Amino acid sequence: MSRSRLLLSSGLTLTLILAGGCSDDQPSQKASAPAQSKTPAESKAPAASRQLAANQGEVVEALQAGGYSYVQVRQGDKTFWVAGSQLDTTPGAVIEWGQASPMKNFTSKSLGRTFEEIYFVSSLNPEQPAHAAAQPTAQAANEGIAKSVQQAGGYTYILADTAQGQRWVAVPATQISEGQRFRWGQAAVMTNFTSKSLNKTFDQILFASQVQVANGGGGQAAATANQGQVVSVKQSGGYSYIQVNTANGEQWIAAPVSPVKEGDTIQWSGASVMRNFHAASLDQTFETILFAGGVQQVR
Repeated sequence: MSRSRLLLSSGLTLTLILAGGCSDDQPSQKASAPAQSKTPAESKAPAASRQLAANQGEVVEALQAGGYSYVQVRQGDKTFWVAGSQLDTTPGAVIEWGQASPMKNFTSKSLGRTFEEIYFVSSLNPEQPAHAAAQPTAQAANEGIAKSVQQAGGYTYILADTAQGQRWVAVPATQISEGQRFRWGQAAVMTNFTSKSLNKTFDQILFASQVQVANGGGGQAAATANQGQVVSVKQSGGYSYIQVNTANGEQWIAAPVSPVKEGDTIQWSGASVMRNFHAASLDQTFETILFAGGVQQVR
């Protein structure tokens, strides 16, 4: 079966999405972590009799559970499942998604169903009109001004004033002040998420892998958590679970088996955030973990 790489969305490209925190779903598969983002993409046109992009598909079936949408889509003569933030859609409609991470033998407790293979995507959206990209906007979809900043549980919760209205963004602990303009990277949309450390439930929140804060001179001062020193490594189920010490605190990373060891400095990209993830092969639950397509040692 041939596969081609997904086109990454320019706005909200993590993660993750993601399964985890806001639903009762927890992976119960032996291959505990998702791998690099790819979904089937065929050159043959789907039933809509036209060519779709690699990150688009025709809806075959849509299931709603635990604050998530599980959608079976068709690309050419192939069908597969994607899961992401809740989306109202019907069979025959065309949807598109952000970055995807495959998981095998995933059991959704809220559906009472096991998927042989499913792709967790950072976003699910209706197909955008062809002319939409040509419409200029005064502010990017992943940009805002910090109206409120709260630090809790190793995370920074930011209420952002954006061109689309106010929304909450969560990122590994970062120094940012109210009134600062910032952008965020790959993000996972989570609904009805309860932060125990804040004792607060968010109707919707974006979990981002990093933010970039504009400094007073108009330049950009990166506030990222995509590099750190290895504290510990656990190899299990074909994956490396790596605890790293970053500029923003300690963080767990999951990636395909990597020859890294304690003391190494590594970096990663294209990670998806997952909350309350249970790795069956380790019999360990991670409050927060980033799933990366790979890690690299920094020389």
